[in-house]
Amino acid sequence: MPLAMFVGANNNLKNVTFGQALIGNESTGSFKWLFETFKSCMGGRQPHVILTDEDPTMEQAIPMVFDKSQHRNCMCHIMRPWEFELDQLYTLHKDKNLKKKLESLINYPLGPTQFEVEWQKLVNECGISDHPAIKALWDKRERWIAAYFKGMYCGRMTST
Repeated sequence: MPLAMFVGANNNLKNVTFGQALIGNESTGSFKWLFETFKSCMGGRQPHVILTDEDPTMEQAIPMVFDKSQHRNCMCHIMRPWEFELDQLYTLHKDKNLKKKLESLINYPLGPTQFEVEWQKLVNECGISDHPAIKALWDKRERWIAAYFKGMYCGRMTST
């Protein structure tokens, strides 16, 4: 049985568990019921930001219940499928600082426009714009890159 947890951060940036539930399955209906129950327990209030993995049924259920919340994806869940390909890229690339440069860009507090300019500059300079992992990360950028979280209080959370 999947365990669903509702975790946030308090004003001291400490994790706070608001609730948790065992759900029978990971269907859209189950998630919708879970989110409605959580929302009811929270007095009808919605979270400002919801950080999840890329579960497609959860992606469908979230806007049905939390229409005012911003939904973002967990950085580690976005990166994990590409770890092997990225490690190969870092190892084989002539610029041995590529990993450091890419991670720095991903984590540096830029605005969306500046992030996009710097990303294009880096991938073009390094000749990696056609690499499948780089393309996939770029395509999902608005769902997980910190630059697109500007103005959203996440309590420094980037991972589920």
